[in-house]
Amino acid sequence: MSKGKIITFVVFGVIAVGAIVGLIVGFVDCRTRPPDPLLEVCWVNGEARYVKGSEVDHGPCGGAEELAWPAKQVPITVEAVSPQGKVLGEGEGRRRSVEAAVRDINARLGFELFRMGARGSDPVAALVRLGAAIEAGEAPGQARHFRADGRVRCEAQIAGAVASERLEYIVVHHELLHCAGLAHTDTDNGAMAPLAFDDTLEPDLVIPWISDSHREQLRARYMRP
Repeated sequence: MSKGKIITFVVFGVIAVGAIVGLIVGFVDCRTRPPDPLLEVCWVNGEARYVKGSEVDHGPCGGAEELAWPAKQVPITVEAVSPQGKVLGEGEGRRRSVEAAVRDINARLGFELFRMGARGSDPVAALVRLGAAIEAGEAPGQARHFRADGRVRCEAQIAGAVASERLEYIVVHHELLHCAGLAHTDTDNGAMAPLAFDDTLEPDLVIPWISDSHREQLRARYMRP
């Protein structure tokens, strides 16, 4: 065997070994890394107090639990309203960002977690207020949860001063996932990374990425057999 062939053989051998080691390390990392966090809350007079993982963190509290929707409320009915409180109809104005977020979340999860409200549908469980007045320095969106008579309700406030339609879609997508019970993660380009009034978030990102961990947790909790 010539010297050149020996060098080529060695190089390809090193690459192959490196690839195998990478796969093993990745597999072990996936098996040992803890799942992405879910919202932890305490319920005080029917309102959620957030332990961690949301735009509004209240700190430790007694009796904290992971936020979970009753099975009878899934799919979660979503409605969008204008700054004046007008319910927006299908395809009307800024409701399109909510429709797109609902569609893309369901597609990523592989089941219908959310459903846009329609005449005769179940009572609205997740209300998205578009164009809300949010104070300077705060995140461009916030989600708050309430519970009464065995039912959960979520209100998402989406700021009117977001930098672009694209960012509004990303904020709506993020807040709906908070409504579902997902907490913030430290993945820079993930759907649950903390957001700010800035449109520099991954400029090529079209559909925010939901982590496999969060996806599997939502599927295990809410997907019907």
